[in-house]
Amino acid sequence: MNIMGVKGALVMGGLIIGISAGLAGLEALGIVGGAVAERAMGAVLGVVLILYGNIIPKLITPLAGLCDAGRKQALQRFAGWTFVLGGIGYALAWLVVPIDYAAYAAVACGVVAIGIVIARCLMLRTIV
Repeated sequence: MNIMGVKGALVMGGLIIGISAGLAGLEALGIVGGAVAERAMGAVLGVVLILYGNIIPKLITPLAGLCDAGRKQALQRFAGWTFVLGGIGYALAWLVVPIDYAAYAAVACGVVAIGIVIARCLMLRTIV
């Protein structure tokens, strides 16, 4: 059972494009400033990372004896939580950090989350 699937991915992509286009339109009309639109889009991307982090532990794939199901599920839960926390940091960075540094802080949150998950994968691989 795949929670996201092709339909879900297309809907998610459409929402991101729609929000981006809407913010660009509001910016062109002078309703919102450039920094507000940039912050809003950054926060939306952080929410996307949160949503994907929430989906990861729910993915069920056939193992066919390739690995221990319990360890795989534990890794998926760990990765999910890590990406949720990284997404929260990403979104908050865009919302509260001064605009000149927001992109750097947000990317740092994302890279740290990915690095932690990769390190956990490597640790599990060496333990086996």
